[in-house]
Amino acid sequence: MELRAFAADATTRASFKPDHLCGQVDQLLIRLSSNLDPLKYAIDYRRIGEVRQYLQQFGNFDAAIFRSYDELVAELDQIATQIQAPASDKQERSRYAQRVVEDFESDLRASQSAVRDAKTQTVRLI
Repeated sequence: MELRAFAADATTRASFKPDHLCGQVDQLLIRLSSNLDPLKYAIDYRRIGEVRQYLQQFGNFDAAIFRSYDELVAELDQIATQIQAPASDKQERSRYAQRVVEDFESDLRASQSAVRDAKTQTVRLI
């Protein structure tokens, strides 16, 4: 029941998708492309391509984290279904669910580190 409750928790799911990150990244990319926007001239023109590349990475990380969360929820839902089956080893399935969550946490920490690195690199370019 707890696995299904977690899967149905819209608040938790929403926290994995920053509301405005993709839009802000898109807006910055548009501003960097415009010859009329002063932002474009605040950055060394030889580095604009690199800045664009790092900004696109932010959008990619954002989408990957959201997709990863959806995959976690789907896998936990499958485990919940298996636990409900009369012939299943409920303790083994519970341990498997714990490993799935631990793997997700590890991947999430790695993604957060990659986002921080991309942010640091972007700031260094500006």
